[in-house]
Amino acid sequence: MKHLADHRQAASPARLQQFLRLDRDRSESAWHGQWQKPQEQAEKNRRAVEFARIERGRTT
Repeated sequence: MKHLADHRQAASPARLQQFLRLDRDRSESAWHGQWQKPQEQAEKNRRAVEFARIERGRTT
C-alpha cells in the first residue's frame, strides 16, 4: 500500500494558471541587483580569511 503522499493527482487548471502568473510576475527583478551585489568584507576579518587560506594550503 502506497503512502498518502505517493498518490499524486494531476494539477488543476487553476493551479497551473496561478503558477504561470507567478512565473511571469517578475517582481523579484527589483531585488535581483541586491542578490547579485558582492558583500563588502570587514577589514578586521581579513586576517582570519588570510589565515584560513594559508591553512588550506593556498598561497595565492
